[in-house]
Amino acid sequence: MVGLPGQTVGTLADDILLLKRLNVEMAGIGPFIPAPHTPLADAAPGTVEQTLNAVACVRLTIQDAHVPATTALGTIHPRGRQLALACGANVIMPNVTPGKYREHYQLYPNKICLREEPEQCAPCVAALIVGEGRFVATGPGHSPRWTA
Repeated sequence: MVGLPGQTVGTLADDILLLKRLNVEMAGIGPFIPAPHTPLADAAPGTVEQTLNAVACVRLTIQDAHVPATTALGTIHPRGRQLALACGANVIMPNVTPGKYREHYQLYPNKICLREEPEQCAPCVAALIVGEGRFVATGPGHSPRWTA
């Protein structure tokens, strides 16, 4: 999570190095988005620039990991997920939660794709990927390490 109150460039770098030491297969990097009625409700959110820099650093540090272009980044910027792909993200995960349950799983306010049904999500995500000059993988999505 990028932009938490008290986080510094140094602590974020330490977090990225920890991900490398843990040999993670997926590193989800998203901005901090304050949620109402929580102790951090009035805190400043993480920025697009901070988050994209962290995505790029993770890609350079852990070259064979999945790095998602997060929904949170798409929530704070209309092209957030596309920008993340340009900075090193290599995964977009469609939301397949049935519509009637989505409102009950809001980690942060104004989350994108809340009103779409799962059947609408896959074509939307595919269009986003193809629109960035990429292709939609059809395999199981295993870590690149599994096929190397």
